[in-house]
Amino acid sequence: MFHCNDDTILECLEKRMFAATNHNFFGDLKPGSPLFLFNCSDKLLEGPFRATSECKKDMDKSAFGGKFPWQVRFELWHNDLKPVSLEVGEANEYLIQRLPYLKERYRNGKLHNPNGNKLLIARLTLTVETTDLLMEMVSRKAERGRWTRA
Repeated sequence: MFHCNDDTILECLEKRMFAATNHNFFGDLKPGSPLFLFNCSDKLLEGPFRATSECKKDMDKSAFGGKFPWQVRFELWHNDLKPVSLEVGEANEYLIQRLPYLKERYRNGKLHNPNGNKLLIARLTLTVETTDLLMEMVSRKAERGRWTRA
């Protein structure tokens, strides 16, 4: 799960690059790994995307004003389809209905931001289990025709 805002999303998409401040953020990321992008400004989860590179430092030193040196390249999961935009509430509900332990943490406020907004998705570190569920959700949206052709 990568984060952006209205100031950085276009650069992410134009350069087809996600970035972070340190290498630990990437975990076991490798080419072919599914990726999602959370826009903190409009609270939409975008994806899925597929990593096309390993995490490398300063692949593009000018990217993001040099603030995020650890970078990974990506492509669309399906080249003929635009990524799905999921509202935070919709994605949160989908995950907590399927993962009881998240529901308990969510209710206890451990995944709330200081303003009290429930931002499970924004705080979530993707595991194989949560990634599979998000991919399932995206697939269901595609089957219902909610994806638009590029």
